[in-house]
Amino acid sequence: SLMVVNNVLYGGVMNNGVVISTNYGDTWQPTSLNNRTVYSLFNSGSKLFAGTQNGVYSSADNGVTWIAEGLTGISIGCFTKNGNTILAGAVNGIYYSTDNGAAWIQSAMQNESVRGFGTKGENIFAATTGAGIFASSDNGLTWQQTAQSSGNFTSFSIINNLIFVSSYYGGVYSSTNNGANWNKTSFINYDVTAFGSIN
Repeated sequence: SLMVVNNVLYGGVMNNGVVISTNYGDTWQPTSLNNRTVYSLFNSGSKLFAGTQNGVYSSADNGVTWIAEGLTGISIGCFTKNGNTILAGAVNGIYYSTDNGAAWIQSAMQNESVRGFGTKGENIFAATTGAGIFASSDNGLTWQQTAQSSGNFTSFSIINNLIFVSSYYGGVYSSTNNGANWNKTSFINYDVTAFGSIN
């Protein structure tokens, strides 16, 4: 996982936590979070979050030091934010926080492994392993399975009114009606693990 905040690069590393570069990637320095596998990084205001194989960690000093921030023992693969609510995708569903990560509450989705989030207006989409794509219109409190109710999906990218989602074994899907229906694009039969766009 990679993240840029105020021209500082943060990297999530397998077994070695978070590393930082302040010179555009020429050199990298370890942080106090140096013994975890980091799957995701996220920035909310002045606070940084790391999703690890053993819960959430946070930093309030630009990544120099990190403290455990809950969900111990749970693997966290992704984050997103909508309004004042932060959502964390986990191997056992979705958790949310309304106090910038001080406390986490499990949402109504509790049985699916969540790999990625996409946000479009008031709608939040969740990519799962095996159960397709879910959507929420109430800031992640409740979730409904979309018409794409099977498949292993990984990440979203949104361009104007088009929502794209990547998948294992299936390439890229798209929706033109706010996630109600999903169609395969011409990019098929590939394992797509990450997605992004530049507007």
